[in-house]
Amino acid sequence: MGRSRDSCGSSADSGQRRRAGPMRIDYHAILPEMILSGTILLVLVADSFARPRRKWVAMPVSFLGILAALIAELTLIGSHRTTFNGMFVVDNFALLFKVFFLSVALLVLLVSLRYFSDGRWYQGEYYFLLLTSFLGCVLMPSSRDLLMLFISLELVSAPGFLIVAFRKSDPRSNEAGIKFFLFGVLSSAVMLYGMSLIYGVTGHTNLTEIGRSLSGTLPQGQETIVLAAILFIVAGFAFKVSAFPFQFWAPDTYEGAPVPVAAFLATASKAAGFAGLLQLMFVAFAGTAEFWTPIFAALSVFTMTVGNLVALQQRQIVRLLAYSSIAQAGYMLLPFALVSADQTVNKAAFAAATTYILIYAVMTLGAFA
Repeated sequence: MGRSRDSCGSSADSGQRRRAGPMRIDYHAILPEMILSGTILLVLVADSFARPRRKWVAMPVSFLGILAALIAELTLIGSHRTTFNGMFVVDNFALLFKVFFLSVALLVLLVSLRYFSDGRWYQGEYYFLLLTSFLGCVLMPSSRDLLMLFISLELVSAPGFLIVAFRKSDPRSNEAGIKFFLFGVLSSAVMLYGMSLIYGVTGHTNLTEIGRSLSGTLPQGQETIVLAAILFIVAGFAFKVSAFPFQFWAPDTYEGAPVPVAAFLATASKAAGFAGLLQLMFVAFAGTAEFWTPIFAALSVFTMTVGNLVALQQRQIVRLLAYSSIAQAGYMLLPFALVSADQTVNKAAFAAATTYILIYAVMTLGAFA
């Protein structure tokens, strides 16, 4: 109880300090996101006023907008910027993933141009939803706050529910969209409940402050709540990255979705989920690693085993790639099981996970393209 009052008091003092002066926003730090947001609105407006035969204009507008955001991102290389009271951080980790996501976006747009070249699809809506998902991807690695993480993750997922079912006349596409939506909403609810418990115990949403609060000794009742909350959050992210036993949505969703959308889900969407999970487990929950490292070890072993064994039985190429993606998620989860009190080991595990995620995404995107 004493610790709870102290944490509440420190949180109140922090809130008073933040309200003491106006929030200073680093517009250079958020310039790529601002350009991408402007491009999204421009695509929506252009599609609204363009003639039916001119709907294709949404693609070059999207391509130029992402290219401009990528150039703006490159101007941030070598800098470390923080804005929105520490909720948004630009560092080497964030820049690496942001440049990767914007590069993937350019390639997915090129694949989409070939896929939608017959003009039978609603191109404006498609590019609007796709860019919105990529905006969530770009926000994810800079999110150092529970609220920002959740908003970024939902920006990635919510438009995905719609573009997965974009082939409206195809029953498989409709089935894929419904499955993705139902399981996605359930996982988001479970994850949000876990985040609310973490905030209730620590009084913070900032990942660094949560890590400091959980690094000490908690009362028995609060420790149990924290461990349950971590379990809920891991379960939510396990669905997003299609880890066992939450992988059942991936094969049907990949098969029913348009090819560019399946490529997005297998690469950028999965990498965004891991970018958020890396920050949570290595920064916020590092103090409770003894609890969750065995969980990640089990998730890793079962995910890579199930994914590879079931992939051997597939005859449809997209389902084969889906199960391969599930198996690869198991390999990406393995470094999480190595987290310990040794910071050298943690840094090596963090670097290994990041490198493998990026290499996997590039190779998988090439397979879908």
